[in-house]
Amino acid sequence: MGLVALIPVSTLVAVASTAGPASATPLVNCNVTATVNFALNGPGLSANGFTSANKTGGTGISGTALSGGGSCGSASVTVPGIITTKGTKCKGPGSPSAGCSVKGTFLYDNWGGFTSLATLKSVTKSLKSVSVTYAGVTYVLKTTSTAPSGCSSGTYGNELGFQINGTVKAPKADKGMTSTLIACLGADSGSGASGNFNTDSSNQAGPVATATIDGATSSITIGS
Repeated sequence: MGLVALIPVSTLVAVASTAGPASATPLVNCNVTATVNFALNGPGLSANGFTSANKTGGTGISGTALSGGGSCGSASVTVPGIITTKGTKCKGPGSPSAGCSVKGTFLYDNWGGFTSLATLKSVTKSLKSVSVTYAGVTYVLKTTSTAPSGCSSGTYGNELGFQINGTVKAPKADKGMTSTLIACLGADSGSGASGNFNTDSSNQAGPVATATIDGATSSITIGS
C-alpha cells in the first residue's frame, strides 16, 4: 500500500480578503511546494515495494518556501504529523502482490498501492484538519474528501498528485467556505529515479526516495 504523509509545511503565500462567504474573492489563493520523503521507513516507491513486520508505516513531507503573487510569503499552512496507511498483509510468496515474500508480513510502497483508493481514504482520515494563517487570521479547515490528481500539465507532464477538499470551520464569519489543497508531484530522486515522478510512475521505476510537490502546479485555495 502506498503511504502518503504531510508533515507541517512552513510558509504559504496568499492573497488575502476580509470578506465572508458572500465574497467572490478567495481568502487564500497561492502556490505551494515541499519535498516528499518516501524512504522514511524503507527504500522508497518501486514496482514490488518492500515488506515489514509492522502493520502501519509512514512517509514524510518537509516544508519549504511557498510562492505566489500579490502579498506572498507572509502566510503559513500547517497539517497534522504523518498520514499513515495499513500495509497489505501478505498471504505468502507473491500473494496478493508480487512484492510479498513471507506470510504474515505487510507490503508497503508499491506503485499499485500508491495509486489505490485505500491511499485516498487514508489521507482523508489522517488529515482531519488543516490550519492556514494569513495577516493574523487563522483559518481552520476540515478535510472532507481526497481525490486523485487535480493536477494540470506542467514541466513534468500530466503530474500525479492529490486534491484534498475541505470546508472552513473557523473563523465563524467564514464558516462553510470550501477549501482545496492540490499537491502535484513533479521532480523525483532516488537510486532508480529518472528525475520525473510521472515518468517513473508510468514505468513503475524505483526505488523513488523523494519527490517534489511542484510549485508551478500545486496550490491551496480557500473561498470562491
